[in-house]
Amino acid sequence: MKRSLIFYSLGGITLIAIVFFVIRTISNSGYATQLPEIPRITSSNEALKEQITTAAETASRKPTAENIGKLGMVYHSSAFYERAAQCYRLAMKRDPKNWRWPYYLGYLDKEMGDSKSAIDNFRKVIAINPNIYYAWYYAGEAFQNLNYNEQAEVSYKKLVYTNFTSSAESEISNRMDFFPLNTYARYQLARIYLSTKQLDKAEAILNEIISDQRSFGPAYRLIGNLYNAKGDSAWSKYYIIRANDLVPYAAPVDTIADKLAMLSRSEMYLLKQIDEAEKSANIEWTNNLVKHAMTYLPENQYLISKALKIHLKMDQGQKAIELVDKHLVAYQNQFTEIQEVANLFFDKRLYAPAARYYAQAVKLKPNDVKLQSRLAISQWQSGQKEEARDLTQQLLKNGQPDQLASGINLLLMFGEIQQAQRYLNTLKMIAPLSAQTQRMEGLMSEYLDRPAQAIKHYEAAFQKEPEDMTNVKNLIEMLFGQKMWKQALSRLGEAMKIHPNAPYVLERTGTLLVTCENQSLRNVNLGRELSERAFFHSTALPGTMLSAGRSLVLACAMQQDYTTAKKYMVVVLNLANNQNLPEEYMNDLLKINSSLQAHM
Repeated sequence: MKRSLIFYSLGGITLIAIVFFVIRTISNSGYATQLPEIPRITSSNEALKEQITTAAETASRKPTAENIGKLGMVYHSSAFYERAAQCYRLAMKRDPKNWRWPYYLGYLDKEMGDSKSAIDNFRKVIAINPNIYYAWYYAGEAFQNLNYNEQAEVSYKKLVYTNFTSSAESEISNRMDFFPLNTYARYQLARIYLSTKQLDKAEAILNEIISDQRSFGPAYRLIGNLYNAKGDSAWSKYYIIRANDLVPYAAPVDTIADKLAMLSRSEMYLLKQIDEAEKSANIEWTNNLVKHAMTYLPENQYLISKALKIHLKMDQGQKAIELVDKHLVAYQNQFTEIQEVANLFFDKRLYAPAARYYAQAVKLKPNDVKLQSRLAISQWQSGQKEEARDLTQQLLKNGQPDQLASGINLLLMFGEIQQAQRYLNTLKMIAPLSAQTQRMEGLMSEYLDRPAQAIKHYEAAFQKEPEDMTNVKNLIEMLFGQKMWKQALSRLGEAMKIHPNAPYVLERTGTLLVTCENQSLRNVNLGRELSERAFFHSTALPGTMLSAGRSLVLACAMQQDYTTAKKYMVVVLNLANNQNLPEEYMNDLLKINSSLQAHM
């Protein structure tokens, strides 16, 4: 009896296992047959071919929701969008409780501009896990695209009034956003209110954003448009000018979608992601994407260009230099590209590669005096002294005012004062009243340590051509050096009218208003605002940011706003630590920081 019972029990278990195996095999076979056909890839991108083939074989052999969904992600990140959508739908059918697959399908719909389908899929995500906050945001965008403003408002308000500390997607990526997600949601609410003529509501929200997030550029532009709609041209102009300091585009950092970008081997998909990252001025993420892309597409000339520029912007000069040969071959006849890279190397004081690029640029535009001048400077600074002298003599032989002025400037840099004076006399006879001549006379006076004469000539050059930033800088630096604060403030005011968004003008004016020795000229409120603008300016160089940041910290401290002062001081010190600063400058910053710490 016992033996029979055991036998029948084992037989039953075996039969159940066989039935389960058969059912699972049939089910798997059913899903496997619904997988999209592997596309024919005609490019030479072997990494992409291998990735798609491996993922497709894995999903076909073991068609779990995970493997099918991952195949969808591979297709998505390879720009095979129809196949990706097919896989996501299969994965959703296989595992309807997993929020990732409707999320990626909704994100694909968003990229394709299919707002209705995006809404359906992001609603599915929210139904499974309401803490996937990007789904609320994207659903709001999709509703907004369809002019379903009430539904969009509901989605955005969910984010405005939510604590984000326990978001389910926070572990997907460690990439940080410049702004919290509720800032983007509030901005979109303001857009809805503006479009529906609820101007007071829009104004209140935008003022909140600007108060909380001083560098959120889109809010400044939108409130400028709002005041224009209200007929307040003065405030409209003020905020539009402020908006021009900042990056005009901002999109939330989607740590879930990041996985697609870092999975991609596709030229088409990766280049689009790099462009988006660069557009939003997220240099760290752009660098990560470029580094990832270069692993799989090292010969792509567009990527080489992006990588070289990113390396320079991030002060990775040696990495940029390693790409010079490839880049020059690829772009040797594209003047705009060659000039841009030449200027980047020059600004970073990497004069040897700068000389190579300027030499190529001069071949393409042989009569461009500024290019010739920068080539000579780069040659001189990189040890090619004779070549620099030869090029300078060519400029001087031409005898035209532009060439003479550039040649005189170079001779002064070489220390050849007497020769420079002879050519300056020639220039004065040819064009005695031109801004060029006045600028060269000012420069000569400066070399001869005659500050009063230098200021006189720089003033004349500035009055003739105030739009030339060289004239502005020459004059302002001399006035600062001679502590002629009132005159400096007056000239900066004139320059501000012509260059309302120039970081240099903003910083110098802000610094003078905050720290001027003549306290009657101080205006700490305005100085703080201008220093802040220079500090957050999208094109400010590190030196300008440091000086503006120091003035901003001091202004906050003067107003007894020590919390804000300390916050900015942390950023200033981090920036300073990445620069090769004189010991005296660093000690000054540390002294200011110590003084702030006393106000706990």
